[in-house]
Amino acid sequence: MIETLSLNGKWAVYQDGSAAPIPDEPIPATVPGCIHTDLLAAGLIADPYVRDNELDVLWIGETGWRYNRTFDVPAELLDHDAVLLRAAGLDTLATVTLNGEELGRTDNMFRTWEFNVKPLLQPGENTIEVAFDPPVPYVRARGEERMLPAWGVGDHKLDGGGWIRKEPCNFGWDWGPMLATSGIWRDLEIIAFDGARLDEVHIRQQHADGRVTLAVTARVERVAPGARAVDVAVWLDGTHVAAGRAGVVDDTATVTLEIEDPQLWWPNNMGAQPLYDVDVTLVDAEQNDTELDRHAQAHRPAHRSSWCVRTISGVSRSALRSTASPSSPRAPTGFRPTPSPPA
Repeated sequence: MIETLSLNGKWAVYQDGSAAPIPDEPIPATVPGCIHTDLLAAGLIADPYVRDNELDVLWIGETGWRYNRTFDVPAELLDHDAVLLRAAGLDTLATVTLNGEELGRTDNMFRTWEFNVKPLLQPGENTIEVAFDPPVPYVRARGEERMLPAWGVGDHKLDGGGWIRKEPCNFGWDWGPMLATSGIWRDLEIIAFDGARLDEVHIRQQHADGRVTLAVTARVERVAPGARAVDVAVWLDGTHVAAGRAGVVDDTATVTLEIEDPQLWWPNNMGAQPLYDVDVTLVDAEQNDTELDRHAQAHRPAHRSSWCVRTISGVSRSALRSTASPSSPRAPTGFRPTPSPPA
């Protein structure tokens, strides 16, 4: 099983080498969050959504910010085969340091980052720092090298947002303010595990003769040798529908299941919208099927998916709402079906 140590909660943030119009001292911060909410909570800025206050806080996007905290690590956590720092969201140009050693640099707000921290962590107290370079000078400098075409640029929008993998509306829109944020905007945690873990889960379906064939493919990350297997179970409203197992070969396992009399998903006012639950569990086939990766927490049921089936003009499509792989999220298939109503 995967063990986690959350680094969410209370942090401190400092302005980094800037003549910002606030005292140069530690500011209480909250993770997940961003620098604007931290400054607002500390009473250092006015609400940027009121009147034209956004103009008074444009300096925030021109300023670098350093977040840091200490945390304790139990010695037994370091006994696992793999110990990683997982950052689900860093906004955006971040340098991550642990106990004085740089782990890496990030440049994408939308993805999850992981760093091997087993060699650097120590039992007891540790120190982590996440330093953010200011986004506005970065995009301004890139724009001077080569201007990108843009629409809506003017008094209500900062130039150059296309140069950075960051939320576009941070730079302003006709409907929103110019608030170029920085911060740890999603969960930050230490994860530790043995043997292997589920890296990615992909569910495909094919309709034929009143049934649906599911192909559930799991990609596995190994950190130690050994035989692994993937178990898949499908449920509908608490009733067991199908189950199967496949061994992991070349770090991949595919379980094929038949769903008899599938309950189809219908558009609003045209029928019901049933969801099938799909449980995916990675086990150690050499150790009495010991579970290696399966999370059942209600707030984040990793490797548990809600799945529905549709048939459109004779062509089957899947719509998948899944948290199966936090490190490699998959977007749902988007389309607007126009099926015949149920009989």
